Amino acid sequence: MNLPKNAAKWPILAVLLISGRVAFAADPSVRDYFSAQALSFGQQHREKVFLAQDKNAGFTFFSPEVADVKAEGNALSFRVTAKKVTLGWGNYMGRQPLAERPDLWAETNWVSLRMKHSSTKPTALRLQFWVDGQREKAKRGGPEDLAIQAEMKGTDWQDVAFQPKRPQLVIPDGFEVEMEGEEGNRIQIESVKVIQPVRQGYVRKEFELPAGAKVWKAVAEVGSGNDVVWYSSRIQSELHVNGKKVARRGSPHIYQTSGVDIAPYLKPGKNCIGFYGSRIGSYDPFIYFQAKIVLTTGEVLTWATDTSWRWSPGEAAGWSQPGFDDRAWKEAAKGSVGDTYLNLGDIPAHQGLIELRNPVGARLVFKDTQPVVLEVRVPEGLAGQRPVVDYALARVEKAKVSPPASAQAATFTKDAASLVYALNLGPQPRGVYTVELKLKAGDNVLEERPREPLLVVGRIPMKDVPGDTHADGLDLELEDTIDFTNPQDPHPSFESQPDRSPAKPALAIPTPKIVRKGALAYREGAAVRSAGFSYRFQFKHPGSFYLLELEYPDDAERHINVSVSTKMPSVWSNSQSGLGVVTGDKHPLTNTTKTLRWLHVADSGVHSLDVFSEENMPCAAKLARIHRVKGSLPALKISRPDDERLFGIHTERCYLSSGIGMNFGVDEAGRSGQDEAQLKKSLLERHVARL
Repeated sequence: MNLPKNAAKWPILAVLLISGRVAFAADPSVRDYFSAQALSFGQQHREKVFLAQDKNAGFTFFSPEVADVKAEGNALSFRVTAKKVTLGWGNYMGRQPLAERPDLWAETNWVSLRMKHSSTKPTALRLQFWVDGQREKAKRGGPEDLAIQAEMKGTDWQDVAFQPKRPQLVIPDGFEVEMEGEEGNRIQIESVKVIQPVRQGYVRKEFELPAGAKVWKAVAEVGSGNDVVWYSSRIQSELHVNGKKVARRGSPHIYQTSGVDIAPYLKPGKNCIGFYGSRIGSYDPFIYFQAKIVLTTGEVLTWATDTSWRWSPGEAAGWSQPGFDDRAWKEAAKGSVGDTYLNLGDIPAHQGLIELRNPVGARLVFKDTQPVVLEVRVPEGLAGQRPVVDYALARVEKAKVSPPASAQAATFTKDAASLVYALNLGPQPRGVYTVELKLKAGDNVLEERPREPLLVVGRIPMKDVPGDTHADGLDLELEDTIDFTNPQDPHPSFESQPDRSPAKPALAIPTPKIVRKGALAYREGAAVRSAGFSYRFQFKHPGSFYLLELEYPDDAERHINVSVSTKMPSVWSNSQSGLGVVTGDKHPLTNTTKTLRWLHVADSGVHSLDVFSEENMPCAAKLARIHRVKGSLPALKISRPDDERLFGIHTERCYLSSGIGMNFGVDEAGRSGQDEAQLKKSLLERHVARL
């Protein structure tokens, strides 16, 4: 690759071609990018207390085996006449009048019984919540049994705790407690506490901007979203600067950061950065802040969360204003969010002296029909040092970086408070590139900017073909067929059924269930979420497009998922394409065999075709066909511009463990076509080493 030799034609740029490779620094590590500390608020409890002297502490039902129910001092006392008895609390079995039903917490309710018993043997307890006259139900696909186990030992007063492991989708209004132990045991209950665990608070710190300072750029990497629901748990966070709430979009993942421009909120002298966060449950909201304040002089100030920040569980007037007296607040505690979570997100916005822009677009995406022109901006206060910009452009192909071509820009123009260098890289073919930048003043390196991805796109010439079906215009070659109904199918296979307890391994199913009824024949999995069968196969033409077909029965309510996956140690999935189909429910059943079709780009190596269930309904499939698309993929010709027609489904799971969606960049941890040495490394090793 060559940078343009006719740079003089571009009036705002002077390019000096440099032979060989200019030395640039290695890419930063995760910790280099994310140098701040996440903060922790510690566990707090909101409590509703029901005392025994007030309507039996809320108990409204005692099974017939419970005798001598009475008040003894400050306790509710009773004797059990059987090994197993049941107590109902609140609106157990829907019997409590509406006006008397308890108002419990949203999302999470822990229960603590202050109690004692006379037996020297343990008493087992089992608590199950009730909602509107029925036992609490799990989310579809979750465990059926939501009961919480506990045990009472010894004869002293003790707090017996019941803590659900998952957020509650609906607020309960009662519960039952089943007790199993020695007959004749006398039990006393002093109180019932219903607890909502929460991590909530306010943190703040003041920073100083020099008198008369002018801010050139102030970008902060800020953790968490503004107000999100994550696995049924609500998480809130607010960033405040100098008494004003900062408008921000928030990050897409609860443990990722997003860039926020805080320059409009800053002023010379004292500035206060404040954060409010709240999360119900046992985990902290992601309270994370790091910013570099770049002044027009070129001076850079770093502000970041650490344990020197001050924390309070409650709000106080003026808490985010400079000058607030926070001496009564405590030191903030360090949170526990690790590098792996941080690295799942985008590389943070560059916070230093070099600002890189596309002068005609919001991102570094360019067309192959036009020159690639970049704009580099630095603070105007550096002009007296006559800085120059070294840069290098490299092309990325098949996850390998070609030797870069280097050049230098020495001429700049002025715009507002910036020195502006225009880098004309000339027309470049379609592909993925990286650009590296180094700002120098004489022999002094002022800053190096790490490799930045750059994309050149263009329209791929395609033949237009008319058609009404998925296969119209495709030159297809049937490469392989997997018959799920044939126990002697030559493809190695296995079937598994996850245990209802996440701590236990999945169960192997040695004998397939083959269903034959009328004209239908198919293999069916267990009615357990994620149960299914997997067949091993290999594409014969890596890099080619394939049309895949799955034949399935339309005879019952099902959520059938199908995935093409490759191996990746230490993760649960490396799904390269995955889609599904819903039968029944609102869709009338036809009792016929139907076909699901989708496009897939083949990788080399061993793959699996996985058919698995969702929502505790059995999956089912008859066979899979694997067609290679010979030649290029044609375009579908349509009669009018507003016509739309579904040709196929191509999904991308853009997660760190995904092959597709992660193979479009530089040395991605989950990219396709990894060699054996890479595959033997753990995910964390590959993932962190990348940065």
